[in-house]
Parts: sequence; structure tokens; C-alpha cells
Amino acid sequence: MQPKKSNSDYFSSILSALAFALISLPFLLLGIMAVAYARNNSFQHGLGIVLLVIAAILLAFAIGQFVLSIRHTQNQKAEKEKYGGFTLAQAKLFYGFCLNAGIKDLDSPVNQQKALLMIQSKPEFTAISNIKALHIKMFQAALDDIHVIKTKKETDRVADIRGKEHERFHKEGHLASFAGREKRLFMLREQLNRVRERENVIREGLRQAAIAGAAIAAAHEKKESSWGTLGGIAAGIAGPAAGAAVAIDTMAKNREVRAHNAQVRSAVNSILSSDIRGGYDGLSDLRKQEEVLTKEIAKAQVRLTNDTLTKDEIFASLKITDIVQERTDSGAIIITATVAAAKEFAIDGAEDLETTIDGSIAMQVVFDNGIAGQAYLNLPLYGIGADDAAVKVDGICHTAEQGKTYTINPVPHALWVMER
Repeated sequence: MQPKKSNSDYFSSILSALAFALISLPFLLLGIMAVAYARNNSFQHGLGIVLLVIAAILLAFAIGQFVLSIRHTQNQKAEKEKYGGFTLAQAKLFYGFCLNAGIKDLDSPVNQQKALLMIQSKPEFTAISNIKALHIKMFQAALDDIHVIKTKKETDRVADIRGKEHERFHKEGHLASFAGREKRLFMLREQLNRVRERENVIREGLRQAAIAGAAIAAAHEKKESSWGTLGGIAAGIAGPAAGAAVAIDTMAKNREVRAHNAQVRSAVNSILSSDIRGGYDGLSDLRKQEEVLTKEIAKAQVRLTNDTLTKDEIFASLKITDIVQERTDSGAIIITATVAAAKEFAIDGAEDLETTIDGSIAMQVVFDNGIAGQAYLNLPLYGIGADDAAVKVDGICHTAEQGKTYTINPVPHALWVMER
């Protein structure tokens, strides 16, 4: 909601319009005279045109301010007609005075009388006629406006939540669209990209620290003088002996300058060294993670899978328990479940390899025997094996609605057996 212009803003607009109009007059008159008497003088003609342009700009500003003042008057008139004799700005001002006086509502006759006494004592409301009949209405108008503002803020907040939930749902659905080795490769590459992004952030931080350190040092360092130049000048003025003395003195001062600059650089290095050292340590750790992930990606590209099993056979071997629904402020449902593998499957021709179950489970959100939506619960990076502890997985259904009760029905979405 746009803020309302006060009476002071109105008078300011009128004064600004008059000021711009008065200032434009000399430019307008001088411009007309310069053009009229220019004859063959191109410079005078050009100057006249420039003055006329300036006058036009000033007049445009004056007209703009005048239009603003007219709109302000019209808005105030419309508001008074809407509210029956007062503006929303006056109502909000009255409401603020009431709160400061400890009057939080006008439900009781006592508070109504106190509010009336308070409003009658304020010069800001003397222009409002029939104040006795309007002060309760003014209070309610302010409350209604506050409610509108709060409602809009809440609507914007929920819309922001809903946008993030949509993004999450699509990310989980995208991961669920991969099958076999591709799911593991996608997850590993995502991790690798995040590590590289963090490396770039640290490198940029180190670069900025180096620039800042150099700037601080440069600001506090002193500049050495040229002993040869100063000595030559002194020799030309007072003779060779004076020149030699000046040169020796300058060299001594330069030694002091170099010592001072060394102390400055040492102090700057001391201040920044811990941050820089921490940055390089972090970079070293990230490079190790990058090496590990690169090797894991190479391994994942040649992992074997069992292509003879159906997703229903694999789903039947899973233990899915502790299914929990959690409602968000937008009405979406976050579904959490515990999953364990009750059976180990082998890969034909490679029975000695350790295997895991990988993929995703769809959690159908059911209302009145109809499917209102679903959430994708993706299994971990390396799946889940028969000897592994149960894992908690979760996903979001963003199409659920507030006020409805849903049941959750787990079904297989995409499941396979893969070498660990």
C-alpha cells in the first residue's frame, strides 16, 4: 500500500511548482531575446536555444508538481467520501495516539470516552467535523488497514514458501527420473560441482584478502626520497659539501622509511595471516574431496546392475515403516519414512559382488480414493544393503491442500539392484 501524502507534502508540492515556474521565467525571457536578436550570430542563437530548453525543463517540473498537488487534493476528497469525513492517514494517526495512551480497543464505553477526550485535544483533528460520531469509525478504519497489510505480508510469505517447495519437488522428481548407474553418477557430479563452487569462493576470498592487504599497506607506507636528486639540488645551491650532507641525511631517512614500511607489511601480514592460512587449509581439504569424488565417479561408471529383477520384486523386499506426514504453512506435505532392505540380491555372473537396492519410492497422497499427488523418496547415494542400518528418507508433495486429511500409499517408482 502506497503511503498517503500529508498536508505538508501538499503545500511542499505547491511551493515547488511556484519555485520552478518563477525560476524558469528569466531563462525563458533571455532565451526568447537571444533567439530574436541573434540574426547571423550562430553562438547567440545556440545560447538562446539552450536557455529555452532549460526554461522548458523547469516549466515541466513546475507542471509536474502542480499535477501532484491536484492529485493529492483529489485523493483526500475521495478518501473523505469513502470514510465519511476523514482520511486514512488521519485514522492511522488517531490509532497511533490511542495506542500511546494505552487504548488498544474501543469495545467498552470507557475506552470510547477516553479516545474521544484524546482526539478532541489534538490539533491534527480539528478540521474533522462531527468528531464524536466518527472517532470509532476512524479507529476501525486503521484496524482494517493494518489487517490488509498483515494479510498481504502473510500471502507473500506463503507464496515464497510455496515457490521453494515447488523447486524442491521438481529436484526430487528429477533425481527420481534417473535409473541404474545414472542416478549415482548424477549425485556424485552434483557433490563435485558443490565442492568446486566452494573452492572458487575460497579462491576469490584469498584474492580479495590479498588486495585488501596491499591497499592497507600502501595507505600506511612512506615513500623514499631520491638522495641523488636532493643532494644535487643542495650542491647547486650551497656547494658540494652541502650536497653530500643532504645526500647522506636522505639515505639515512630512507633506511628509516624502509624499516617503517617493513613493519607495516609485517603488521598487515600478521592480521591477515590466520585468515589466509585458514583459506589455504580449507582449499586443501576441498581438493582432497575433489580427488575422492573424481575417483568415485570413475568407479560408478563401471558398476554392474541386475537387469532381470522387476521394481515390484525389489519393492516387496523393502521394509517401509514410520511413515510421517508434516504439514507446511502452504499446505504441502513433507513425508518421512524409514526404509530397510530385508533381502540381498545377486547379479548374474557376479554373485560374489556386494550389492545394494537403489532408486526411489513414490508416496501417493490419497484423498477420497483419488490420488491428489505424490512425493518422491529417493534412496541414498549408494542405496541400501541387507546388512545396512535402516535409513530415513523424505520427500515433498506440493499439490496437497489445507484442511484436507490424506492417507499415504507407498508404491515402487524406480528400483534396481546395483553393485555397491
